[in-house]
Amino acid sequence: MAPPGVNRFMQINKRSMVIILISTAIALALLVGGAALVKNARVDRPVSMFLAANPDVLEYRIEAGNTETLISIELAPVANVQESYETLEAQIREIMKDRPYRIVLKDNRNQRLDAAYYELHFSLREAAATGHFVTMAEEMRSRCEDLQLTDVRVYVGEENLYLDARDGEHYLYAVMPRQDAAVLKRGEKA
Repeated sequence: MAPPGVNRFMQINKRSMVIILISTAIALALLVGGAALVKNARVDRPVSMFLAANPDVLEYRIEAGNTETLISIELAPVANVQESYETLEAQIREIMKDRPYRIVLKDNRNQRLDAAYYELHFSLREAAATGHFVTMAEEMRSRCEDLQLTDVRVYVGEENLYLDARDGEHYLYAVMPRQDAAVLKRGEKA
């Protein structure tokens, strides 16, 4: 029996509201948990399996962000950083499909390579924006001589520039998107 001043209908509504709230919380938890399981099965696990089996990859980390998945990859010393990166990127793109992601390369740079990168990146960025690769190559040769670096290679891909600099057991990899590639894809002249 309902207490005085409270009708039976209000009492039932309070109980129903509690049940509805608990049911909603359980359903929400199941949806979020289910989405995480699906993401793990369709994205994280296949990317992890691919990277773990790749001999060019020393370590990797996959972090889900709000807008994109960050995939950090530490490459071993490789013969051609462009080939290694493009192979990794193509397979990851196939796995990720339309999900946004970003690949960040980790390397084994030392202070000397870090300082050299600062000096070299101006020419690289300019060439990435303008497509003037011959000028970049000439400037790179001159700067590398000044820095006493003898093992520096720049690869020009369709979408990126790739820098590979070595100093003994240390190595630096950098990937820079070509802004001129977007122009070329639209059919304009660079």
